[in-house]
Amino acid sequence: MANVDTGGAKFQVVLQGAEDSLWTSFKQARLYEQRGDIGDSREDALALFLRERLPSRFTIASGEVVDTNGNQSGQTDILIYDSGATSPLLAHGKTNVLLPAEALLATVEVKSKLTKAEAMKSVGGIKKLHSLRPWDAPYGVVNGANGSRTDQKLPRILTTVFAYQSDLGQKEWTVNEMARIQSACLDLGLPVPCLDRVVVLDRGLMNPAYGKTIMPGEKRVLGHWFFNLMNFLARESVRRQPFPWNDYQNSKGDIWIDSGPSNFVVPEAKSATVGQRNKAEEVRSWLAAMRNRNGVQGMEEVIPPDPLIPSLRDDA
Repeated sequence: MANVDTGGAKFQVVLQGAEDSLWTSFKQARLYEQRGDIGDSREDALALFLRERLPSRFTIASGEVVDTNGNQSGQTDILIYDSGATSPLLAHGKTNVLLPAEALLATVEVKSKLTKAEAMKSVGGIKKLHSLRPWDAPYGVVNGANGSRTDQKLPRILTTVFAYQSDLGQKEWTVNEMARIQSACLDLGLPVPCLDRVVVLDRGLMNPAYGKTIMPGEKRVLGHWFFNLMNFLARESVRRQPFPWNDYQNSKGDIWIDSGPSNFVVPEAKSATVGQRNKAEEVRSWLAAMRNRNGVQGMEEVIPPDPLIPSLRDDA
């Protein structure tokens, strides 16, 4: 049992509980397998986990991705983008979107059981994503053991295949699964580094480009993947250029025509008067005195004096 006295250990316990919840949702979804609803249920459970734990600026949706040249990905189970910097081009409801390539930060393909066919399908979807051209350039990828990129100026996306189980046996699972994933990439012409992570929830977490697997046990697979994702989002979101809204505007042939004389007459900008500065200083001094006298820490908890109401400035 982990020592829960530290913040990290406490959060690990929370993540272990979340992994239990994912398994519960997965088992419940299997009851509806005959109705064809299992896919939506397993995706919804993982999407809910992410919505509850990622910073609110990162939005979780499903849908397709498009670039300014009209290239489009296939339907993707989970798309992650920074809603503080951009928004979908189209949205059907709150979660089914058409997202511009420049907005995309991460994707997840969710599978009940990872098989050869599902691996090929997922790799095919990721290949479509990497065929897009944000800012009319390809997505960058890691191309070295030290994490170096093909081009530091290119945007990156983190792609994940997330499966609850694998159809491969436990014996030499890491070797056999890695070989299957890497072979799927090579067979479909996708550079292996374009597939960043493979999660098999009851086995471990894989990094195909590095040829490495971590099998932490104790329901810690989800936590390892989540921190990989969170670290990537935190770094990548601040590297992105401003979103190119004009590139998505269909304004070909549209021109401004003369419709009247130009008019740039504006009032002259004036500095604050001495009296206005004195009143502002009076308010600041009063606030400081109130905080010192009452021990109030938050500015919002103190009503500043109104210069027009002398009684509010009475220290009596």
